[in-house]
Amino acid sequence: MKTKNAKNIALNALTLAAAVLISVTTAQAATPVALNDGNSTAWVDVDGPAGMYQWTVDGINHLNQQWFWVRAGSGPQAPINSISAASWSQSAANKLTTTYANASYSVEIMYTLTGAGSGTADIDEGIKLHNFTASPLSLSFYQYSDFNLLNTPGGDQVVMDNLSAYQWKGDSQVAEGIIGVGIGTRLAP
Repeated sequence: MKTKNAKNIALNALTLAAAVLISVTTAQAATPVALNDGNSTAWVDVDGPAGMYQWTVDGINHLNQQWFWVRAGSGPQAPINSISAASWSQSAANKLTTTYANASYSVEIMYTLTGAGSGTADIDEGIKLHNFTASPLSLSFYQYSDFNLLNTPGGDQVVMDNLSAYQWKGDSQVAEGIIGVGIGTRLAP
């Protein structure tokens, strides 16, 4: 009797472990997509909260995380991958377009990576927001950026205003900048 009960307990534990594994793997899985051009590679997890999590220029990673968040109306803010699973395509090795959509609105991000050599590279991000409703939609859109220029987290300087942010590391000439639209924009139908 003890052997049978021990086998049942072991089998039940194995079944429970398999059920937990299945539920974990059916949660929104990471979908890393690489962009490559010249001396530069960037990785974007289009379906997970990591977003763009690596940007390597001449073999040195400069990015910890960069991702977008959205809030419709007075609701809570959430990462754009919570709107829906990503619909994405790559028209070239250095271009990526991702779209997240629900019945009310969509967010489209178009990435273009340009590796120019000699420590120079650029990632251009074009952002389109679409309102599918018949009335104006109050939408707050955020970009979170955590750069570790020269692959070190300390020593960066940052300047921000309502339309831009610039970050650089000492005299290294390593810098990044974000230029955006004005605050309080309402998305018309």
